[in-house]
Amino acid sequence: MTARPNTGQLPDLESLLQNAGAKPARFGRRWDCPNCGKPGHVSVDLGKGVYRCWHAGCDFHGSAFTLARSLGLASLTREQKQTYAQRLQRARKAAAHSYALRKARRWELYQQHRSLMSIRAGASKRLRGTLEDETCWSALGFAYRQLPQVRAELAILEDSSFADRRRFLRESQGARQAVIDRVISTGGFTDPSGRFVELVYG
Repeated sequence: MTARPNTGQLPDLESLLQNAGAKPARFGRRWDCPNCGKPGHVSVDLGKGVYRCWHAGCDFHGSAFTLARSLGLASLTREQKQTYAQRLQRARKAAAHSYALRKARRWELYQQHRSLMSIRAGASKRLRGTLEDETCWSALGFAYRQLPQVRAELAILEDSSFADRRRFLRESQGARQAVIDRVISTGGFTDPSGRFVELVYG
């Protein structure tokens, strides 16, 4: 498919992506990246007219306007430029907000995980001396119940797609818990590249 210059209507983002060499991934609503070659790593927001490859080090991202310009299409009207610039600014603000929420929550989870591992180690050590310490058994049970919860949420925040992470962080506590329970029951989930992320329980 070859892009043709125009002076009025901007082609839709999907057409522009195809012109740039991107291909729809075989799963979900993602695209294979024409820049780094990673399958399913390009997320697209058609409503905002923006796209981004989430592979580390890849700079394939922007708006319909910037992509059209890089493809050599005719210049847009001033109103069109303003519209796409505003959309891109809103998308960047939303991404920055989502990143801040994710960073803060991951830090909390890391601290919880460290505390639970310490409780597990301490209780296990004391139980080697006596098996009749009910306090240690209670602490050990608490640690083993909570560790899968913390590890599942960490996996979601670290390995799911940007759109899924953002949606997860915006959900109610009950909805987030339902997602965590589902990940635990299935032993993991499939990441944006199609790889199954398995939870580690050791």
